[in-house]
Amino acid sequence: MNKPVIFFGISDLAKMLFTLSQNMKDLNVVAFMADDEYCSDTECCGLPVWKSSTINSEMTEQYDFLVCVGYKNMRSRKIIYDKLQEKGCNFINFIYPTATILPEVQMGTNNIFLSNVTIENNVQIGNNNIFWSQTLICHHTVIGNHNFFAPRITCAGNCKIGDLCFFGVASFAINSLKISDETYLIAGGGLFKDTKKSTRYGGNPSKEIDSHEDKGICI
Repeated sequence: MNKPVIFFGISDLAKMLFTLSQNMKDLNVVAFMADDEYCSDTECCGLPVWKSSTINSEMTEQYDFLVCVGYKNMRSRKIIYDKLQEKGCNFINFIYPTATILPEVQMGTNNIFLSNVTIENNVQIGNNNIFWSQTLICHHTVIGNHNFFAPRITCAGNCKIGDLCFFGVASFAINSLKISDETYLIAGGGLFKDTKKSTRYGGNPSKEIDSHEDKGICI
C-alpha cells in the first residue's frame, strides 16, 4: 500500500500538481510543507502546511515526499532536494495518467511527468526533473538531475543531458548531442551542436548569448 504524500512547496506548481493529483487514484496527498520562513499561511488547497523543521525519523517513515519547486532559481531546486534527502525523506515520481513512459525507461526519484509527455525506450533519467506537457524525449537519451523541460520540448535520441539545465517552450535538440550542466535554451531555440557549461543559447540554430556561471539559471 502506498504511503500518504507530502508536497514540499506552496507555489503555483505545487497547487497545480495537487489539483492534478485528484485524478490519480494511487496518490494521497495529505499536507504541504515549506521552509519555516515561508509558512505564514497554515493552509493550502484545504490541507495543512507543515514547517520543514518538523521533519524527523518518524515522519520520514510514515510519509513519502514530492519536491514541487519550479524553475525560478534552478540551483534552489537542487538545494531543497538534497536537504530533504539528507534528512532521510523518501521521494515518489509523479506520473500523470496521460504520460507515456515505456517499460525500458530507467529513472530515479522525484521526477514529474505532466500530461501527454512521452519518454521513449531505453531512456535513463536521474532525480528531480520536471517534464511539462507534450514533451518528447527520444530513445537512448541519458538525462541527469534537476532539469526542467518546458511544454512541447523535443529531444532527439542518444543525447546526453547534464544537470540543472532549462529548456524553454517548444525548443529542441537534434540527436547525439552532449548538453552540458546548466545549459539554458530559450523558448523556440534549436540546438544543433554540443553546448558549453553554464551558457545561455537562443535562436534556430541556437547561438551562445551569455554565461550564468556565478548565479546559475534564474528565470
